[in-house]
Amino acid sequence: MKESVPAISAVVPVYNVEKYVGACLESILYQSFQDFEVIVVDDCATDRSPRICEEMRPAFGGRMKIVRHRTNSGGVGTPRNTGLRMARGKYVTFIDSDDMLIRSAFQDLYTTAEEMRADVVHTDLYFATETEDAAIGNGTRLRVESYANPPAIKEPALVPYDLEQRAKSYINHQFLWNGWGKLFRRECLLEKGLRFEDIPSLEDIIFTFHCLCRLERYVRFPDAVYIYRSTPGSMTHRFFTADYLTKFYEILTVGFRSLDTLMEDMESFRNNHALRYAVLDFFAYNVFWYTKETYAEHSLTELDTTLRSYIRQRSGDDAALLAYLFHAVNRLWKNDKAPPFAVPQSS
Repeated sequence: MKESVPAISAVVPVYNVEKYVGACLESILYQSFQDFEVIVVDDCATDRSPRICEEMRPAFGGRMKIVRHRTNSGGVGTPRNTGLRMARGKYVTFIDSDDMLIRSAFQDLYTTAEEMRADVVHTDLYFATETEDAAIGNGTRLRVESYANPPAIKEPALVPYDLEQRAKSYINHQFLWNGWGKLFRRECLLEKGLRFEDIPSLEDIIFTFHCLCRLERYVRFPDAVYIYRSTPGSMTHRFFTADYLTKFYEILTVGFRSLDTLMEDMESFRNNHALRYAVLDFFAYNVFWYTKETYAEHSLTELDTTLRSYIRQRSGDDAALLAYLFHAVNRLWKNDKAPPFAVPQSS
């Protein structure tokens, strides 16, 4: 008998989130739409997270898979790619293990995807909370937020397949670039070879831009369905050490290579150098937004020693120049003189 294919595969990377992963999985378990599978990717957690996932597995009635990486990847991109390879669903979604979903999330996104024949259903709004309580109760304060400044819509809307306009909207913060809060047609991701870069952070910016450029039926959804938890232990708050500065250099180089290769292969960007540099500037802007916190907490001597040593291993004689350029941009940030990324005007 042929095994049935679930409508949705939910990929959940897990690393040292013992306080929150149970609530995350419960928010999936009690979805009003039950035609799903869950793929938990244990990225070598050292706390009780894997045990909690194993204890919850029976409640899913055979719909949960757990896979463990041999080595920790240092981010969520690699675990998401692992989950995507294992997924069987018509659609796939990515959920961070300290976050949650509202009960109707799968139903809302799946219905929209089916009705609009979407390659991706994209949400710009989300519910935000700073609570460190494991579960979200009736007394928990939630507010609707967005990192982006999207156009106001009341119904799901298909984004026109105009790559130049999509790129301009993206660098003007009109699309939320996080990997979560979206439902992807799995076949489209596989056919286009879309995957997350293996970097510690900001892989979402790269991935979402690739999706905007390569997925034609891109649908915006007007409402918040995802609950984002911002706590001192979240990924965003673990960056600001001297050693992590080398990771930001890696993120910058990998991101530039990925984005520029994509744009070089597309007619809409190939000869539009102003737009290409604006996209790269947008990515760099976000990288340096994070590194400024590192520069605020450590001496230049410590940072320069760490960064030069790393770059020398990667780029040999260019270490001094590249380290200087990295420091120079962050000095502009410190003095609040960093120019905003350029947004080219329509001709």
